Amino acid sequence: MAESGASSIRRLARRGKYVLSIHAGGEKNRDMKRRYHKCHFCGGEVSEQQVTVDYRWGEDLITVITEVPTGVCEACGEQYFKADVIKAMEKTARSKRKPHTVLQVPVRPLKVA
Repeated sequence: MAESGASSIRRLARRGKYVLSIHAGGEKNRDMKRRYHKCHFCGGEVSEQQVTVDYRWGEDLITVITEVPTGVCEACGEQYFKADVIKAMEKTARSKRKPHTVLQVPVRPLKVA
């Protein structure tokens, strides 16, 4: 019987590893720049850039999504996501399509005395 993605991730997490799938962002609206207000934190200018996002949904789903259009403050680096981009990331993270790349990363707990 085939193992589900979530149970596979849980199994790997118990062994101290996660498997991350990497998806490219959608092609839709790639040429259309979104408008952003000034940064809420520092008042800096916010411009759109393509970034890579480590998208997490609960404990079982971690997906790296590339080419995500994001408003980034030019002064402090704060990132802003438009609602349509967040919805597209959710859809991409839950997609059953084969990802472009699969990574294996170690998971280690932090022990502080």
